[in-house]
Amino acid sequence: MHVVLEGYEKSVSRSNDKKGLHLHSFCTSYRCIKAYTESCLEFIKDKNNRSSFSDICYSSAVRNSHHDMRLAFVAESKEELAKNMQIYLNGETVTGIAEGRTNEKKEKIVFIFSGQGPQWWGMGRQLFEKEPLFRETITKRDKMLSVHFGGWSLMEELARDGETSRISETNIANPAIFAIQIGLFEMWKAMGVTPSAVVGHSIGEVAAGYASGALTLEQAVLLIFHRSRVQHKATDKGKMLAAAQHCRRK
Repeated sequence: MHVVLEGYEKSVSRSNDKKGLHLHSFCTSYRCIKAYTESCLEFIKDKNNRSSFSDICYSSAVRNSHHDMRLAFVAESKEELAKNMQIYLNGETVTGIAEGRTNEKKEKIVFIFSGQGPQWWGMGRQLFEKEPLFRETITKRDKMLSVHFGGWSLMEELARDGETSRISETNIANPAIFAIQIGLFEMWKAMGVTPSAVVGHSIGEVAAGYASGALTLEQAVLLIFHRSRVQHKATDKGKMLAAAQHCRRK
């Protein structure tokens, strides 16, 4: 007599390769965090260690107990992880290393989408070159925006150098900032980081509307198009005056 409990399913890798992400986070938590990091570094550098990079990161985050002191490394490979660990043990710091103590109260995540102003000609370029998911998101936004704009390409504008860039022009800056914000949002979401609330200012209100689910992507793109069109028509047709108020103490 035989009993079939369930069908066979081929095991699926826990890596994020399907989403096109190369970055992994390695989380450590221990009462003596430096000593534990030293032992982790020895394990990673061990030539007999055949564990995959994604499995090591997965186990560190899911299989280990977490204490008040937390330390996280972001890397693309075992070699980069080992390098960042050694930097930390040397008492130095670098982008991709975060250390802190947890609070008793569980904090919630809020995404803040900024307005026009922080744009610059090289923004998002490194992510576009190295992160397939970010590149795919920008490419799709370019196709959706070209249906309305016509005559220029978002990807071409983002690829310009400092001398030929038109990123300071309103009709270029609006959709460019929007596309970058959506690209970053999709990357964080793919990594499992989702906000409990979103806030947007100016252009950022459109991205926040999409991130919150209040707007569909098609609605957000159409809104950014009309916003850019109207603002561009009003360029140089108004002035702004800022007045400071001084108070005297008695």
